[in-house]
Amino acid sequence: MVGRFTYSPPFHWPKRRFLWVEQQVLSEGFHLLPEKGVGEVHGMLPRERVFAAIARTGPDRPPLYVPWPTDGVLCEQGARLPELLRRYANDVNDFHSLGVPPCPPGALGEEFHTTAEDVWGVEWEYRIFGMHGHPKRRPLDELAALDAYRPPAPPVPVGAEFEAQRAATEEHKRRYYALGGWINIFEILHAVRRFEDVLMDLADDAPALHRLADLVVEYQEAVVHYLLAQGVNGVMFADDWGTACGAMVSLDCWRAFFRPRYARLMAPVLDAGKHVWYHTCGCTEWLWDDLADLGMHVFWPQLTCNDNARLAAWCRRRGITLLAHPDRSHLMREGTPEQVRAEVHRIAGTFGSSEGGLIFHGEVDRGFAFANVEALYEEVFSV
Repeated sequence: MVGRFTYSPPFHWPKRRFLWVEQQVLSEGFHLLPEKGVGEVHGMLPRERVFAAIARTGPDRPPLYVPWPTDGVLCEQGARLPELLRRYANDVNDFHSLGVPPCPPGALGEEFHTTAEDVWGVEWEYRIFGMHGHPKRRPLDELAALDAYRPPAPPVPVGAEFEAQRAATEEHKRRYYALGGWINIFEILHAVRRFEDVLMDLADDAPALHRLADLVVEYQEAVVHYLLAQGVNGVMFADDWGTACGAMVSLDCWRAFFRPRYARLMAPVLDAGKHVWYHTCGCTEWLWDDLADLGMHVFWPQLTCNDNARLAAWCRRRGITLLAHPDRSHLMREGTPEQVRAEVHRIAGTFGSSEGGLIFHGEVDRGFAFANVEALYEEVFSV
């Protein structure tokens, strides 16, 4: 059996049975060592390249991490995307078995509209196939409902299904780096409850919000232990903390309410000698040192919202590896392949070194120009 491993999509994406790990058993028997793609001519195995980049021991090139594309992206791009992903072998996922799924009627048009309920009891509304939705119905708009609220049952690392996942992970690690999880706190809080009310609860230091956050952390702690038992090399944590020009909460609030809870979730990962990856969008310089102090190894920020020279200097000073994706809002959609290539070299020159410290992120969103995706992958292998 072949597994696919990356951080899982956000918890509210529909049709995900295992929301803590993106893994699918694709065939009977093990597919051992797939043929090499363009990215594997240098000599290092993909997993070795990722470890070397994080440890700053000299990877043969910056690693490339491409998450498993959504069905919406695959329907939009067609068979040329799986072919491209197999040609430019990335260092985390094996796309040997990737194909284009059946596309629902009207999935790529403006008429697309569906809803789905997630494991937290939030009903999400989707207007773009394969893209994030918006909460339509939340279970805890009234905190009085908290007494009767039941969080999802935590995963338990036992049984035939878990053993199959664990075996697939071990096989995957023969060549690739195994990255699991999408461990968040804040994004779940403002999914089950209105965003503005969560901010007011934080300002009031509401006891009910502490109770809710503890329910979330207890569940996520079980997810972390599940991932570690499965054998992953690293765990992805993620919460968006910045706007385009500032912070969503004060640093004092973050340190008092969220930092101890993150510390609890990250401790098992660090104790197991695994890597902590962290993603957050927006302007987040105010938070960088706290994340590093928690033990973060790999940082995935939004480059367009932060001073890149300051970020690069900070990464080198703190020994943090940067996970870098060229601008997704404009460049990958509206730019030219030449502009994408230039941005890859700018990122490599700003953040990279012969020692490591840089991983390129090559996720494909709806609306990306295929020529720009191709230019991104080609250029990563040339730097």
